[in-house]
Amino acid sequence: MSAAIADIYTEAVHENLRPLYANWEPSAPLELGDYGEVHGSTFVRLGNVKRLGLGFKSRASPGEDAKTFATKGTCDVSLSAQARAGGGSASVRPSLEITFSSDRAAFFSVAGCRYLAIADKAALGDQVMRLFQKKAFLRRWAVVTDLLAAKTTTIIVSGGASASIVLEAAGSSGAIDLADAKLKLDVRRQQNIGFQLVSQGRLTPLLGLCKIQSRFLWFGREFRPVLGFAPAAALGAMSDSDEICTEQSPATDLAFSQLL
Repeated sequence: MSAAIADIYTEAVHENLRPLYANWEPSAPLELGDYGEVHGSTFVRLGNVKRLGLGFKSRASPGEDAKTFATKGTCDVSLSAQARAGGGSASVRPSLEITFSSDRAAFFSVAGCRYLAIADKAALGDQVMRLFQKKAFLRRWAVVTDLLAAKTTTIIVSGGASASIVLEAAGSSGAIDLADAKLKLDVRRQQNIGFQLVSQGRLTPLLGLCKIQSRFLWFGREFRPVLGFAPAAALGAMSDSDEICTEQSPATDLAFSQLL
């Protein structure tokens, strides 16, 4: 059975842009301080820590940048320059062709990006740990501490082992520059595409998360380091479970830190 589009996309984003995670669905509103659960590589919002009495200040990046990736080995991207049709009477707009050879591949491009983050994550972590010790904050909850807002976002996810899409630049001037936030693309043709979002403006496609975490898993008197011990999904379930002791002293062995 094919994997869900959300899983394909969020896993591809996290793998390529770690420690950032994908916002799914890409148009969903997000704010700093939102908290929720992480299922695989997907964040599911439950609320905002301000409703729990926590406060923080934010900071923003001074400039803008762009980010683009295509799943390595299973996604090919080719650009065609502007050309003229027979006799020069009709113009052919510059185009971007994306072809997939796997049903678990994605293309991602954002431009005009501004980074927004909680200014003092350690101070927020102290507040979270105090709530946790009062049993007013669950260990499995993660908090949005970083956001990346984009002026334009393009996302293409394969719908099968043989999929393709051709995007044309709106207008006919110049070549396609994916770092240009003013670039607008139109779909010329597509085949077997599972999900597409083309030249959408003013979205928040990426987020960073912090969570209460431990360095060790304890089994009776024996402890073992987390790294290299078990798959990430299994470790997450074990570390968040009430059935497994993960530290000798929560006050010293747990910390609110970035999910990587």
